[in-house]
Amino acid sequence: MAFEKIKTEWASVKLTHYGPVVVCANLKDTFVCICFENLQAFKNAIDKKKISVRKWAASVPSSCCIFKTVELPAESVSEAFKMVEFELASLVPIPSEKLVYGCTLLSSHDNLLDVLVCIMKIDTLEHTLEPYRAIGIYPNKVIADSAALSCWFNTINKQNSDTAVNVLFDKGRCQIIISSKGNLHSFEKIKTVTDNTKLIMHQLTSEIIHKKNELAHLGDGETAINLAAPKVNIAEIKDFLEENEHTDLGTVSVLECPRIVFYEDKAGYQTNELYHDATVAEGLARSTTQAGFEYLNLLPKRLLKKVQQKAQLINYAVTAGLSFLLIFALWLNFVLLNWRIERTCRKIHAQIAPVEHIATSVEGKRQRVKAIQKQLSNRGQISLVLQELYKYSPRSISISEIKFTSHSNKVNITIKGQADSLSNAFEYSKAMKDARLLNDIHIINAQQVPRPGGSVVEFKADCMIRSI
Repeated sequence: MAFEKIKTEWASVKLTHYGPVVVCANLKDTFVCICFENLQAFKNAIDKKKISVRKWAASVPSSCCIFKTVELPAESVSEAFKMVEFELASLVPIPSEKLVYGCTLLSSHDNLLDVLVCIMKIDTLEHTLEPYRAIGIYPNKVIADSAALSCWFNTINKQNSDTAVNVLFDKGRCQIIISSKGNLHSFEKIKTVTDNTKLIMHQLTSEIIHKKNELAHLGDGETAINLAAPKVNIAEIKDFLEENEHTDLGTVSVLECPRIVFYEDKAGYQTNELYHDATVAEGLARSTTQAGFEYLNLLPKRLLKKVQQKAQLINYAVTAGLSFLLIFALWLNFVLLNWRIERTCRKIHAQIAPVEHIATSVEGKRQRVKAIQKQLSNRGQISLVLQELYKYSPRSISISEIKFTSHSNKVNITIKGQADSLSNAFEYSKAMKDARLLNDIHIINAQQVPRPGGSVVEFKADCMIRSI
């Protein structure tokens, strides 16, 4: 085995007409073609998890398709793709419900699009894809071989010219792919009757020149010529081109076909015949990221819609699952937080339990001491009150009764006395303003009372002081 495990979003698979299977995937920014001896060997690799691919691209023989050029009054390829469905009846004499189609842009001019339409019978498509489905592969993209080859040439050798003649040199089945502005224009297979490279190149030269002359009206610049061949034939091809510089070929870009990695010993493979299929497989893999091949998919619309709906359902399910996990994680976080708090509380309670009865007794004694302190502090206030009354009371005022009432945080003092006049009685509160405790005396009642030999003013005062 000469390759690492394949794990990717997209990969292509190409079943050859003589048995081997070629798989192409983009690994570490490099396209790698792996050859399997047959479908069973390929299935075994999938079953052993050596290959893990979410989406597959497959191809169908171009000979099974009908290609038509249509001019449509559309603004985009997507709009043209929808319009082609109504043109099928005029393109092929087969009911449209029995056909699948795809299209790609050729050119645009005067609000019109020239599109190349690829048409195929559904029965033929199902028969072609049956071997893949038998091993559990349901392709997400299906295009014609010629379209895959066109994509390979366009991405491998990007040219600034409007037109290009691309030739895939493969002894026994050479193929010419015509590109116009980077899009597939037409294709043609060239049958060869010899294995001699120089003789095949002589045959191809006339065909290339003929195609080059035909394309002169499609572009203003020079037509590019790209020739792809296996590495073993490149040296002979270059020698031929040097020997025939006088021909009208012009500049020819010689490209190397994709390198092939064999899953097992390659003793049973016909290597020369694999390069064509490897090139198609790599073109398929490259087409999955090319915008020009988005609407060239030959899968039925209902199947594409079903796949799209399935992908949406999967996305919804994943979103719902992740949302549930997020909510569950938040809930679990709070549960664990409460559990840790409860566990800490239990530990603290276990430490407190041995001294809990002692703490209760101490707290009761502390409250009693506090009450006694308050009572004793109030006793000190009585002497201070008497001292201030003696110090600040005017000579015209005489005190006959003092009532001392203690509360939790304040003391109420009620004073009864006599004054020689009403004015002096009401002025008593002003006389006590300088006292520290009795500076807030309020005269509640004052009245003149007759006595033998004259009269006297009796008053009642109230004062609220805070405990100290």
